[in-house]
Amino acid sequence: FNTLLYLDTDILVLNKIQPLLDGLSGGQYMSAMPEMTICSPYHGGHLLFWYLANTEPVRMSDPIKGYEYYMDRMSILSDVGCQQKSFNTGVLLVPNSAWMRDFFNATVAHVNE
Repeated sequence: FNTLLYLDTDILVLNKIQPLLDGLSGGQYMSAMPEMTICSPYHGGHLLFWYLANTEPVRMSDPIKGYEYYMDRMSILSDVGCQQKSFNTGVLLVPNSAWMRDFFNATVAHVNE
């Protein structure tokens, strides 16, 4: 096979998957479908906000200053802050390339250390 399509077990396929395959770039690296930004719910931003609210309640108590501080902290994660795109790990296109096989083998070796 040339390509492996990984789908999470909670994904229900109702139509042909070829348009999905056409939408992913392929190549030697893994591809994923873009989805929201790092500040979106379920993409990490809410976890940072919760962490800041619990570890720095005085800074976060003022709605305006707390939000500004949160945005400042988000800019540490990315040069573009909350504009940084995230991706969905439930749909991945994995090419059968030497680079990808080496990557997976190195990952397995690291986990087994």
